[in-house]
Amino acid sequence: MSGKKIVAIIGSTGGGKSTLCNVLSGRSPDDALFPVGHGTAGCTYDTTTREVRGSEGSEFILVDTPGLDDPSGRDSENIAGMVVKLKELDHVTMFVVVLNGQRPRLDRSLSVMLILFQQMFGPEYLRNTIFLFSRWSFDKKSLKKRETTGVTEDYWVQQLNTALRRIDALTVPDGGVPGIFLDSMYDNEDATELQQFTAYHTEFFQKLDQFQDFPCQDFSAVKAEIDELKAELAEKEERIAEETRRKEEAEERTREETRRKVEAEEHAREETRRKEEAEKQALAAEAAAREQERVAKVALEKAAKEKRDRLEAERREAEAQARARAAVEQARKAEVQRKAAEKHAAEQQRRAALAKAEEERIKKEEEQRRLQPKYGPWEQKTLLINGAWLHNCKMNWGFAIKWKRKRWGWHVAPYHSCPGEEVQADSPLTPNQIVAEAKAHIAAVVGVGLDQIRDDVVLPCRGVGNINGGFPRWRVVWDNYMFTYFVRSKN
Repeated sequence: MSGKKIVAIIGSTGGGKSTLCNVLSGRSPDDALFPVGHGTAGCTYDTTTREVRGSEGSEFILVDTPGLDDPSGRDSENIAGMVVKLKELDHVTMFVVVLNGQRPRLDRSLSVMLILFQQMFGPEYLRNTIFLFSRWSFDKKSLKKRETTGVTEDYWVQQLNTALRRIDALTVPDGGVPGIFLDSMYDNEDATELQQFTAYHTEFFQKLDQFQDFPCQDFSAVKAEIDELKAELAEKEERIAEETRRKEEAEERTREETRRKVEAEEHAREETRRKEEAEKQALAAEAAAREQERVAKVALEKAAKEKRDRLEAERREAEAQARARAAVEQARKAEVQRKAAEKHAAEQQRRAALAKAEEERIKKEEEQRRLQPKYGPWEQKTLLINGAWLHNCKMNWGFAIKWKRKRWGWHVAPYHSCPGEEVQADSPLTPNQIVAEAKAHIAAVVGVGLDQIRDDVVLPCRGVGNINGGFPRWRVVWDNYMFTYFVRSKN
């Protein structure tokens, strides 16, 4: 193990550590290599070590640790067990702090863990540490919400580095701890989610290649030291809360004194304003009388001018309406003529199509009468064709209808008649081309000529028997599909 990179995964219970380990190992999120819990309860109670090969081909060692903030109060025992396991491994290359992207935070247990790691690996170990945000979706709804609120990837990386710097016992690098946003449960059919997952997945392994190994040093009394660190953090939080409360009370007293002083000044200003207002009102009354005389004269002149302007505007409006009515009438006549011409052209085309169809029908009947003596009567028969063979060799004969999320039922038909349902239309062929291919295949199977199979071959749409999964694009296919056709024998 000493020659391989070692990645330690740490974080709170239910944060998605085991799911992440499976994905980094190139496996499905719920693979049994790293058992996954459900809900907020964790499934990992002991430190688990696995030699894995990532999807990019690199071999490394993953260390899945028990979740912190364990409901049963076993944090101290879990961390002590983890320290023993890391000591056995001799070194660690990368420390991955997994945070739930829906509510990322540095709780007390995680802070204690980071301080303990600094004592184990030295003050520079945070240079080989990354924040990894799980459950950070890149679907359209989540992207729009983060764009509106401003709570983006850069926002959370900055917030968590600020929280790290508040912990006096930690030595945070100048550039801070970087963040990677890797959603293990991404939708691989969503182009944006697939692109973001691939980019952050590649960035993870690039950082793993860049980081150098940190040797594990000897430790004793780990459990007692963890409990002491927790107590110190709790005492510090209480002191900060008390200081904050006292500061808020002092600020509240200052605000109250300021409010009273402002009210007294406002009252004095109001008295002065009232005196000035009374003097202004007396002057205004005198000026108002003079203004009324002037306004009356101006109003008479204005009324006369407005009357002249109104009459002129009414005349111009009447002329404009007359011109508009004439333009509308002209446009209406032109539209009537256009529709009449289109109707005439459509009628000519319809008659020509009817004549052509009648001519083809007569020719077909004559041809059938000419060929009739060569064959016996038509017989209706059916043919079962294997569903897997049809889907793999004749995919152009059908289409898929969405049943459930990520499940599509494959139907064999020249066209689909399922309004309102989501359809994957795979065929570039026309309905007539599909029926013609089906007719040729049936003729080859039963050993007759094309002229012995009628054109109205019926494709079955749904199949018979059991349905089977495992086909590309989440499809299920029936065991067999029954085709109905008419055949005649040669006389």
